Amino acid sequence: MNPTEYAKAVKLIQNDLDVGKYDLKSFLPSATVMVVAVSASATKGQVLDQAALLAVIRACDHLLDLDGSIQMVLTLYLLGTRSNPVLQAL
Repeated sequence: MNPTEYAKAVKLIQNDLDVGKYDLKSFLPSATVMVVAVSASATKGQVLDQAALLAVIRACDHLLDLDGSIQMVLTLYLLGTRSNPVLQAL
């Protein structure tokens, strides 16, 4: 699981120890969903207090925002290199 997938899963599940009721397949491969489900059922989870949960969700939001910005920069770069002969030489 990459950091972006992990952040999406954390934001979706939050403090709920019953991960089976969430549609993780919308952004995770089936094999990863199975690993998450088995790990969650075999682990003694501990619920975070509200302040800690909000800090974790905020961190996930920052990571997802950063990932979106990186994707945008890469897209703009690729578009620019196709239309700019100077950048094509790099």
